[in-house]
Order: sequence, then structure tokens, then C-alpha cells
Amino acid sequence: MTAPNHIAGGIFFTSFFASLWNINIFSSLNMLIFTVVASLLPDIDHTKSLIGKTFYPLASWIDKRFGHRTITHSLIFLLTIWIINFCITKYFNLNPAYNVILFFSVLSHYILDMITLQGIPLFYPFIKNPCVIPGNPAMRMEGGKPTTETIAFLIFTLSILTCWDLFSNGFWTSYNRLFGTISHVYYEFKSSGEFVDVEYDYIENAINKQGKALLLYAAEDRLILFENQNVTELNVKNNHQKINKVAAIRTQYPYIEKKSIFIEIEIDSLSSILSQNFVSGEIQSNKQFTVIQDNITTHTKTIRYEHQYSPIILTTQTIDTADIETKKQKLKELKIKTLQLQETNIEYQRKLKEYNHLSEQEKKITDSLKNQTGYLRNRLETELISLKKQLITRQKPIPPSNLAKQEEIRMLEEEINNSKKSTKQTFSGYLQYPDIPEIYK
Repeated sequence: MTAPNHIAGGIFFTSFFASLWNINIFSSLNMLIFTVVASLLPDIDHTKSLIGKTFYPLASWIDKRFGHRTITHSLIFLLTIWIINFCITKYFNLNPAYNVILFFSVLSHYILDMITLQGIPLFYPFIKNPCVIPGNPAMRMEGGKPTTETIAFLIFTLSILTCWDLFSNGFWTSYNRLFGTISHVYYEFKSSGEFVDVEYDYIENAINKQGKALLLYAAEDRLILFENQNVTELNVKNNHQKINKVAAIRTQYPYIEKKSIFIEIEIDSLSSILSQNFVSGEIQSNKQFTVIQDNITTHTKTIRYEHQYSPIILTTQTIDTADIETKKQKLKELKIKTLQLQETNIEYQRKLKEYNHLSEQEKKITDSLKNQTGYLRNRLETELISLKKQLITRQKPIPPSNLAKQEEIRMLEEEINNSKKSTKQTFSGYLQYPDIPEIYK
């Protein structure tokens, strides 16, 4: 088989089997070039081949050492270069698709050479006999014959063009598209790592609807589609719908699911998460809030969402400002009284000092009278009578207490803070939702 047919046949063969892994070699120029090179690689043992001329020194050495269609056309060679390529992609973190492409590209070369008259020693060096497909020589191709090579090239080229959709969408996507059912779209959604578009054709309330929409969620019996900021559910159990066909198309956008955990956020922050997102999760609040679902209004403190698009939550925050202002005024008055009590306390300390001084003098005179007689005793008794009159007049001052006022201030401040906090509605919970590509919004 000549180089053009190895290239054309390698591209078709590799494209077909790589589609089983949802690999499209035509999606990248590097993949296509890699396929071409790998399809010609076994002929590096032939100095007159296209790849042999490119790597002539290596081709010459292999040709002299082993000969043409020997070691490079064996399973040993295929396994060796695949392991080398696997290690390179792993070490340099390259696309693992190249491992699949290499394997089937080289294998395609072997198969195309096996259908020629000469065949190849597939189990070389253990068994040197050629392997052929089929066993009857009359049914195999004569390599190098212009007519045969031209017909083979046209067949490969036509096959590539005919199977273009298969290569673009992948084998399993194409397989699922053949049936056009919700369950097959579900299998595609489940296995795909990218967002999926859905071509739909259904009748609802005697109106035929056709188009293409982004698939947000799929189950075996229902699909949820997103198109022009609107969400549509297709359900096999819906008696008002007759689903003619639904077909999945893989996109280039990876399916990424965001997760949001929030604690005591306000309604504005919550609304920004819910807006234009397809959410699942639970929301709780310290107050009742209003939920609108399917044109039904409910009041609750907890709500669970299962695949709901842009749900609406409403809340009315009532603030008793009059009560708060009254408490603030009372707090102000208490603080003024506390300051007045502090001034009264200073006066109390002065009076208490005077009273204690008189009491001490009275005690000293009383003690002195025990040892005095005559004139000195009479004078001391006169002073004692005077001191007692002063003590009776002044009396011992009562200490002012502001502890009660301070406790009342503390309690009032706490009431004001609680009043403010109780008027603020907050939300806690968790939500998860797919990150819809901007092109669809």
C-alpha cells in the first residue's frame, strides 16, 4: 500500500475508532498531523518511503539491520512506541487523546498492509510468517498497482466525507441521535463532560415546536431546556406533549457546576445568586419570606429547590423605628441621671468626711472624761454636748447608688441592639447550579 492510501486509510480508520472515545481528530490541526505521521510510521524501515526519506539515517539503519516489513510492522513495535508516547503525554501533561490516535493510526497501517498479497509478520521476531487478511490471495490487493491504489484512495476519501457527522459528534452521540428519544439524550448528558445542545421537535396543545436549546438537566423521562432566557420541560408523562424527536449535540463548553454556601446574607446577595441560574439546594431564613413557584405564592422559613430556574424570593422587612427612638430617648435620660448621681456622690463624700470627723472628736472627748475632774471636766462636757447637737443636725449621709441605673442602661442598650437585629432578615443555606456559558444567556 502506497503512502497516499496509508494516509487516507489511516485518517478514516483512526477517526472511526477514535470516535468511540469521543475524539475528533479533525478538531485540531495537531491531531490531524499526528495521525498522518503515525499512519506512515511503520514504513520508517524503508528508505524510499515518504517517512523513510524524511528520517533517512534511521530508515537506512533499520533497513540494513532488519529489512522492510519486519520489526516495524510487528506488535512489538506498536506496543513499544505506544508505551513511549504514553509516558511522554503523562510526564508533560499532554492530551491523552494522542495515545488513542497513535494506537489506531499505526494499527491502520498494519491492517492495510495485511490486505495486500505480501502481508506482514505481525508477531515478528517470534513468528516470521506473514499475517494476511483474508487467507485467499485472490481476494487481497496487489500493492503499488495504480488502478487498485486509486480505487482504494477514492473509497477512503468517500468514507471520510460520508462519516463526517460521526467524526464530529462522536460514535455514541451519533448512536443516541439515531433513536431521537429522551432516554438517549439522557445517556448522552450523563456521559458527556460538556454542555449538550438538543434539537427538539414536539407538539404541545396542537402547536408544533422545533428548534435547538441548551440542555440544563436530563432524566430518563424528562429534559429541561434553556433557550432565550426561558426554560422548557419535555416530559414523556406529560399528556399535553407529543415528542416527535430529540437529538443531542455536544458542544465545546465544559459542564462546570458551581456550589455556593452562604450564612446570614441579605436578600440582595441571595437574589444575585438565584438570578438566571438553574439551582438546586436549600434556603433558610430567620423570618418568613414569600416564594413564587408556578404562579403559586407561599410563605415559609425554609425552601428546597430541585432544578429550578431563576426562582423568585420576596421579603418585606418591617422596622419599628418609633419604638427604637423611644428606647434611645430613655437611654439618653438614664445616662444624664447617671452623671447627676456622680456629682451627688462627690457631695456625699464631703458630708461623710465631716460627719466622721465630728464622730471622732466626740469619741475622744468621751474617752477623756473618764480621767478628768473639776473645771476641765465641765469644759469637756460642754464641748461634747455641742458636738452631739451637730451630729444630730447633720446626721450620717445616705450613700447614693447608681448600680441600678447602670444595670437599667445595660438592659436598655441590649434591647435596642436586639430590636435592630430582629428587623434584619438574613438567609443561610447552600445552592448548586451549572455555569451556563455566556453565549446562551
